[in-house]
Amino acid sequence: MMHIQNRFASLEVDESWTYGGLSRSEINYLTHSYHRYPAKFIPQLARRLIEEHSDKDQIVCDPFAGGGTTLVEGLLTGRQVIGVDINPIACLASRAKTTSIEPTLLKEELAKFFWKLDSMRAKDEDDAYREIKASPSYDRIRYWFDWRAAKELASILSVIEDNANEDVKLFLKCGFSHVLKSCSKWDGNTIKPIQDRSRKKPNVIQVFRSHIQHMNRKNAQFYETLPESIRVRLNKYVKVVQGDCRHLPCEDNEVSLIVTSPPYVTSYEYADLHQLSILWLERDTELSQIRKNFIGTEQPKDMSVGRTHSEVGYGIVEDLKNSGKNGYARTVFTYFAEMQQAIKEFYRILKSGGTMCIVIGNTTLGGVNILNAQVLTELSLNQGFTLSKIIKRRVPGNGKFLPSARDPETGYFAPTKAKKKKWSYQYEYILTLSKP
Repeated sequence: MMHIQNRFASLEVDESWTYGGLSRSEINYLTHSYHRYPAKFIPQLARRLIEEHSDKDQIVCDPFAGGGTTLVEGLLTGRQVIGVDINPIACLASRAKTTSIEPTLLKEELAKFFWKLDSMRAKDEDDAYREIKASPSYDRIRYWFDWRAAKELASILSVIEDNANEDVKLFLKCGFSHVLKSCSKWDGNTIKPIQDRSRKKPNVIQVFRSHIQHMNRKNAQFYETLPESIRVRLNKYVKVVQGDCRHLPCEDNEVSLIVTSPPYVTSYEYADLHQLSILWLERDTELSQIRKNFIGTEQPKDMSVGRTHSEVGYGIVEDLKNSGKNGYARTVFTYFAEMQQAIKEFYRILKSGGTMCIVIGNTTLGGVNILNAQVLTELSLNQGFTLSKIIKRRVPGNGKFLPSARDPETGYFAPTKAKKKKWSYQYEYILTLSKP
């Protein structure tokens, strides 16, 4: 334990991995700006890891695919990519971002789509809204959206569902999901789900049309940038699966590189942060059921792991117990135990000589430091990985990409204006490990 702790304590920040000088447009280039996603990878960081640790046509896997950054960068550099995420909205975004549509075809399809949308009669709008009203999610939809916004969104979704081209339908659903927060009563000053009743009511159709036009331009750029050899055989190069990272759709010893950023403790917030999209696009599924499947959730689970193979992790759980934070202790133990199971699966799919790059930061919960990076390093070493390098990077905080604020007691996201807050993730660690 002391060896790992001392190694982390002696690390200096490597500013070459900070990317603090990048503009928002440089980070959101090509399809990366299709859909918002909390705590996204910087594409330049993912690309650097991919290019340093793999070769063209090798398989790169992200078992926590999130917004699909690793997948897009893998494609652009000529790799085959596999992305897995338990979050259906993450899978939607990842699939859309990695789908290249011929620009002329997309332009024609979008023209037909908006003609249909503009031609909808009042009766059609009422029918679309009536279907939403009949769904189990309707009460929550009305909590977040005023009547007019909900009716217009129902109309948009109805026309999307009628589209026969599956790639275009995916494209439109991604855009629809992205604009939901802008069209809702969600407080725009925080990523935490807080209602702002005074928020100005938007022109929903205009907001949606504007973002689709933006996506249309980005698709054209992506289409031209993507190597033609990949573009014409996209199904061979991309696989995105909604599933558990502990049961990956890969053969033994198949993958050359894993590049990923796991969720942190209290990761169920990702389901909460995407609840608007879940309400509209997964209307028959309860949010609580989706949240329950996330790694790190507070909800009780039947765990088959007696203890985690990390002395640092064991010490953290004991510190929480000794502080009277038994609930947090169970949550943290569950998170470490599930990550232990995930790392075992990562070891299975990696080739001998393959590399695993994990980007992770440390945080606090219940006033106790949660040393995620140290624990995941120990879990990986005990699984059989060898440690190649640890990089300490600064998370840009230059006003454009300020780290998220969290309540120091609960560890949950807090509004940036809150008095009781602490900037989280000022530093991250890139753990580079290899399979012998």
